[in-house]
Amino acid sequence: MTKTLEYSNKEAQEFWAILRKRVNTYFKENNIKKTATAYYYVKAAIMGLILWGPFVAFMVFQVPIWAYLILWLIMGVGMAGVGMNVMHDANHESVSKKKFVNQFFGASMFLLSGNVFNWKVQHNVLHHTFTNLYGKDDDIDSGGLLRLHPNEPHRKMHKYQQFYFPVLYGVMTLYWALGKDFRNLFSYDKRGLTKQMRTTFTKEFMILVFTKALYWFVFIAMPLMAGYGVGWTILGFVIMHYAAGFILSFIFQLAHVVNEVEQPEDSSINPTVQFANHQLATTNNFATKSWLLTFYTGGLNFQVEHHLFPGICHVHYPKIAKIVRETAQEFKVPYNEHNTFYKAVKSHVNFLKLMGRPSPVVA
Repeated sequence: MTKTLEYSNKEAQEFWAILRKRVNTYFKENNIKKTATAYYYVKAAIMGLILWGPFVAFMVFQVPIWAYLILWLIMGVGMAGVGMNVMHDANHESVSKKKFVNQFFGASMFLLSGNVFNWKVQHNVLHHTFTNLYGKDDDIDSGGLLRLHPNEPHRKMHKYQQFYFPVLYGVMTLYWALGKDFRNLFSYDKRGLTKQMRTTFTKEFMILVFTKALYWFVFIAMPLMAGYGVGWTILGFVIMHYAAGFILSFIFQLAHVVNEVEQPEDSSINPTVQFANHQLATTNNFATKSWLLTFYTGGLNFQVEHHLFPGICHVHYPKIAKIVRETAQEFKVPYNEHNTFYKAVKSHVNFLKLMGRPSPVVA
């Protein structure tokens, strides 16, 4: 962690120019498109099956309550899988050069309880531009419930955040479903972001209301119509969301909220001046040699490559990672990486513990 991020503009620009050239050369020499391959669509089908298979099962067959709840849990795993593998790339417009293809797969966000417009603003615009900058990166804003940055005011409860964070992580998508999207839409419109995104508040509000109504009908009304009780359906719904929210929150936190990355204290800096250096300083890879983790997380364990090249589909990250790592070493730019999932988790928990102190030592 540092108070400010200071780079030589000339060296930063040279590093970014050479890195881009080398990555582009890789795709050109191998005659590969930067968009999705057949592998992406296979994964999309698998994740969709994990989400919708259990839903179809308990809608078609009247299953025992214990099986009903287990199926909701599996749906939560699939929900997170769809988010990481399908929705994420599509809303970065990296699935296809055709706009309607990205829109089609990106619309899966609506049936994950979220909203495409809000997600693009919070993630694509704010998080990817102002990574780890307090007051600008909404992804590190927990409303004071967690202290994820040195600039966040300390509360007595933060002393215990390394113990209670799993509870909060698990309610992330449930919060989307219950009202966060309405709050965010009003906030983003007030800040002029609807205009910046070339849309209107009225249009996005109408989309939000319609998609929320559809969402609640599918996941609450339809199971009730199939004969399952209100209490069991609500419990299953919460189980699904807790599983999905915990998985999604945890994967994203391991990429930016760990000891090794920088949490700049000067929120007035402009990270776009030295874009690549800023992304490398504030982003972390983890367990990139794990095929299973890479498969399930949609390559989000290659977070460095994703932040540098969000317009490249995640199926290419393992190949371009070597280019990024070697170029970073050549220019003596930090390349943060935990070689195992366990080490990343340990670093995240230790960071939460550090931030739980009133005045953490900034190295």
